[in-house]
Amino acid sequence: MKLHSILIPDRNGCLPITTFSRRKSCDGFTLIEILMVVGIFVLLSGMGLFMTLDALRGTTFRSERDIVVSLLQKARSESINNINQSPHGFCFDGANYVVFEGNDCATAPSEKKEFTPAGGGISFYPPFPAEGIVFIQLSGDSADWSGTFQQGNKISSLSVNREGMIDW
Repeated sequence: MKLHSILIPDRNGCLPITTFSRRKSCDGFTLIEILMVVGIFVLLSGMGLFMTLDALRGTTFRSERDIVVSLLQKARSESINNINQSPHGFCFDGANYVVFEGNDCATAPSEKKEFTPAGGGISFYPPFPAEGIVFIQLSGDSADWSGTFQQGNKISSLSVNREGMIDW
């Protein structure tokens, strides 16, 4: 057999068997090779899905925290601007975030309350005071409150000082 005839494919398009190889070069992949590739693909896909879900939970937590902070800022802003010549405040009733007008969340009439649905699994420790966090009109001052905001295993600190500064 001449050297140039070794490299010429036969009529099926396969290279002829040489003494160094036991199979034709046009044979397909073995079952083991295919299963290994599928296994690696499944492993990488599973890791990607897990990482995506964790990122989604983190984004949901941060957006929920941002909603709480923006509602606290809204209540403070309405008090400073003396809207309806009364103090405004924020409270959490377990299912909703409430921005209210008046000195107490529980006694404020429902037409003076603005409800925003809370995300699932939200908790504050220590809980918000029963009357809520009330900002004094024109100054924005309030009672001190400091605690943590928690959703699942994600935790963030949140505080309001006596001068009405909101820190998160």
